[in-house]
Amino acid sequence: MFSNCIKLKFLDIDNFKTSSVTNMERMFEHMVLSSINLSNFDTSSVTNMNCLFCQSSILQYLDINNFNTSSVISMDRMFSDMNLTALDLKHFNTSSVKSMRSMFSSCPHLTLINISSFNTSSVKDMSMMFMYCRSLVSLNLINFDTSSATSLDAMFYECTSLKSLNIYNFDTSLNPVTNDIFKNIYSDIIICYNPKKIIFIIYNLTNFENNCTKLCCDGNNSYCLDYFRCTDIYESFLLRRQCYQKI
Repeated sequence: MFSNCIKLKFLDIDNFKTSSVTNMERMFEHMVLSSINLSNFDTSSVTNMNCLFCQSSILQYLDINNFNTSSVISMDRMFSDMNLTALDLKHFNTSSVKSMRSMFSSCPHLTLINISSFNTSSVKDMSMMFMYCRSLVSLNLINFDTSSATSLDAMFYECTSLKSLNIYNFDTSLNPVTNDIFKNIYSDIIICYNPKKIIFIIYNLTNFENNCTKLCCDGNNSYCLDYFRCTDIYESFLLRRQCYQKI
């Protein structure tokens, strides 16, 4: 609707009636506004929010706490290629969402993201979800349910500042695609996971190459195993067995 309106300096949509709108794909894509008031938006019928704000790199602040996302099925690239430093989505209802592909990808300045309320039990595609989020230091995804996921491909690709990652409730029973899930994470990192639910993690840790990481086998990071260079498959099975015995 307003996609690529690169000369637009002001936008008054306070009186928009959006209660019957089902598709908002690319609605505010590639805009140059520094702020936008969406407080009166009724999104209760929206099923598609793909690329809703993507590439709106000038936008400095985004308040969408009033969004009703209970009907949304797809959030692909919803916030990708933005320069926001913080994003509060704690009120998002994602129980119907099936795809979050590249949802936050290429947000290089994002340091704080609140997705504690996310229900991901129906999500099939989380590929590239946080790819190129180079300023994120910590991600607590303990509430993420990946039991329906078929792709986690490059999910954390090049999150180069990441120091702590909690994926304890990740479940890979459907054997999802996990290529490059940790590719180019250069820093030392603590990964909290449950070896009874996750199969892929040891093999994907070879992406760390010469970096060091620490595997934590419970949700509170209280039982951790140092794991260096992550290349010895035999040693990885020994570590896995220690985790099993502990939990």
